[in-house]
Amino acid sequence: MARAKLGPTGPAYNISSIFAARRDLRPVSKALVQGTPIGVEEADLLVLLYGFRRLGWTDCTVYDDGFVNFTDLKSNTVYDPSLFTRRLSKLKVLKMVSTRLGRKFDPILHGKAQQVRIEAAGITAIKPVWERYVQFSEELLKGCTKEELAAHQKVNERISEILRARRDPAKQVLGLAA
Repeated sequence: MARAKLGPTGPAYNISSIFAARRDLRPVSKALVQGTPIGVEEADLLVLLYGFRRLGWTDCTVYDDGFVNFTDLKSNTVYDPSLFTRRLSKLKVLKMVSTRLGRKFDPILHGKAQQVRIEAAGITAIKPVWERYVQFSEELLKGCTKEELAAHQKVNERISEILRARRDPAKQVLGLAA
């Protein structure tokens, strides 16, 4: 059955198209991790940790040697955060990530705050998945101009910026989040 095309343009349709694209990307994500010992959700975590440690991503505060706070990483994941600790535990058993107490390295953190980083086994597992994702993305978007890609990225970053500000209780209290 053919999918219905989105109707008129406008903010509601822009946002709803994100959900449609996410649904359509799910089978691709499954195919990209096929043959690895991890699922899509674990791959999401490893890609983020790989990006923070090796690709210079800055969505989280990255401490020495590539460690990031659990809470920061959790807020950046795409999948259900209620299973976050279970997924990290699986990756830890597979020796793909390591954890440490964060307060020792950042005194403003809560006493039980944890930090995590990707290890060599995780890099070995996720690097080919990431490379296939990059190749898939380039093929998928090859018909888009650089200007279209830049506009798309700018809009997505703005959406994330606004939504993250609304989640920040300090900004809500101060009335800075709309």
